[in-house]
Amino acid sequence: MTNHASPGPWALNTLSWRLTAPEGASCILTQYERRLLCLLAQKPGNIVSRNAVLRALGKDGQDYDPRSLEVLVRRLRGKSIKELGVALPLQTVHGAGYALVADVKVNRG
Repeated sequence: MTNHASPGPWALNTLSWRLTAPEGASCILTQYERRLLCLLAQKPGNIVSRNAVLRALGKDGQDYDPRSLEVLVRRLRGKSIKELGVALPLQTVHGAGYALVADVKVNRG
């Protein structure tokens, strides 16, 4: 019988701007990707409103094109697949916001 180590949790290092998947692959995040994931990681499994996300990104909901947020999320999901080899557990909750449906260990140092 082979002993397989179970994968670790998702990890977000806010100093190096690095996201690490449970299997150990990692990628560098942009400023906005890091801000988005930091916000969502504070409330795993909970819906975070689009307005709260926009505030975390330093944007004004009145003057910000909502498609720009959708593009950010789409790029981040694509980066996860391409660079980490696994889908990011980030769900869009239509009409409400976004939710990270996995625990993410946030390392601030």
